[in-house]
Amino acid sequence: MLPIRIVASVSLVALILAGTVMATIAALRVSAATAAISVTTNGSSYGPGDPIMVTVVNGTTTPIAPVGGIVCKGSPWPFGIQRLDDAGEWQDVVFSRTPPCIGTAVDLLGPGESQTRQVAAEADPGTYRVTYAYDTTDGSGPGLAVSDPYAVDPASMASGPPVGYLEGQVSIGPLQPVERVGVPPPTPSPAVCTARGLVVYDVNTGAEAARFPLGPDCHYQVALPPGAYRVELDRRGIDFSKDLPRVVQITAGQSTRLDLSIDTGIR
Repeated sequence: MLPIRIVASVSLVALILAGTVMATIAALRVSAATAAISVTTNGSSYGPGDPIMVTVVNGTTTPIAPVGGIVCKGSPWPFGIQRLDDAGEWQDVVFSRTPPCIGTAVDLLGPGESQTRQVAAEADPGTYRVTYAYDTTDGSGPGLAVSDPYAVDPASMASGPPVGYLEGQVSIGPLQPVERVGVPPPTPSPAVCTARGLVVYDVNTGAEAARFPLGPDCHYQVALPPGAYRVELDRRGIDFSKDLPRVVQITAGQSTRLDLSIDTGIR
């Protein structure tokens, strides 16, 4: 009976080792997939309220979709923000639900594609990072990609060059071929908003000063040095705007508002 017991024990050890190896390989695959989805910011230190350009890149071979929900004005969706607390733990920053609020739809980010949007640095000094929670379309499960940490420090605001802000709300339509009289037109989804963007050029030099997508609520804000700028539509397909191009003047420490409409060409 002793040889049988030894063989059984060896078989059991082999099975355990094999299972451990397979689990390790699976874990490495998950880690590799997460690492291939990157989130980056355009700096490592900001002043309170400074604009932060955030980019997510899908370096995998599988389409991904950000975790949806309710998006309100001022929300950084599809991104989230976390702050490092005194205990060294990352805590989610909660954003108030300031109207208008809309439900998000699936907005796939294909292999090799990227998405960039501007968010504002928090008012409270500290260490922060940007998160991107997503689901995969191949059933491998949800994931979370994070940026490198960045600092929010009032000294960064004081030492930086003076800037002003260009901001506004954009209306987009028509969104369907037939709109009934007396029936309000549908509200643009976050995917419809973020698929459109603006380009800003320096009037004096003609150089491109900024290029950015609209926020998920079709609102935008961009920081610019003082001066004169020409705002144009970042053309996509047959979109056009009767409100653009437009020349605006940016003053340090002030906001210049430019609301506009985009015609989708749908008839």
